[in-house]
Amino acid sequence: MTKERDIEKLLDKQLIHELMCRYCRGVDRLDKELTMSCFWPGAIDVHLGHDGALYTGTAEDYFNQEWEVSTALQHLLYNV
Repeated sequence: MTKERDIEKLLDKQLIHELMCRYCRGVDRLDKELTMSCFWPGAIDVHLGHDGALYTGTAEDYFNQEWEVSTALQHLLYNV
């Protein structure tokens, strides 16, 4: 592997970590704008909902329905 490729991999890992942190912060604070900044427009999300049902559809629709019934959440990131 080249030095440039190693640096590119490290930068990619950092971007992924920052995305995970932004997503968790947005969800934990019920901040739709911050959470949706983690997804492409029209992104499809497969998610286990608060009621235990599997949801498949757009990320925006998922969070619209979840935040109608959600309370405070807390995500913890380990071994990133």
